[in-house]
Amino acid sequence: MARKAWCGWLCLVIFSAALASAEAAERARILRVVHEREQAPANSEAAPVELRLGRFLLEDPATPTGEVFRVEWQPVGQALRAGVVLRFEYRQERVREMQQLMIRYPFDVRERRTATFEIGPAALQSGGTVTAWRVRVEQESRVLAEKRSSSWAASTP
Repeated sequence: MARKAWCGWLCLVIFSAALASAEAAERARILRVVHEREQAPANSEAAPVELRLGRFLLEDPATPTGEVFRVEWQPVGQALRAGVVLRFEYRQERVREMQQLMIRYPFDVRERRTATFEIGPAALQSGGTVTAWRVRVEQESRVLAEKRSSSWAASTP
């Protein structure tokens, strides 16, 4: 008898957690993440002075000068209150710890937004290229939506 009660209680807990997770996931949606690698311009005549001078310092003029991630997301149903956070977490080739960037919206978010996260040349030079990433929409420490690269799970210790 006690075993049936314990099993019933466990099923109720699991169902409640799944329902809460599904409810939270429907508050926001990450539509897409576009990853671009910025390259040094091929036409050095049109490049800014520092890039033209830098061309001689780089071993390869096609060396990436940064990585850019554009995230499109939107609330689902009602607006999200001010303070909602878009968090971008990433791992690099030569850095053991996860890195992160975030945007906290100081206003209610009612419609589709596009956010840009940039990993600059200094971070790429010291840590290497981005090998995995994850984007989350959070409100009051609750995850409302998440999208990750296929390599994220494999790189997470």
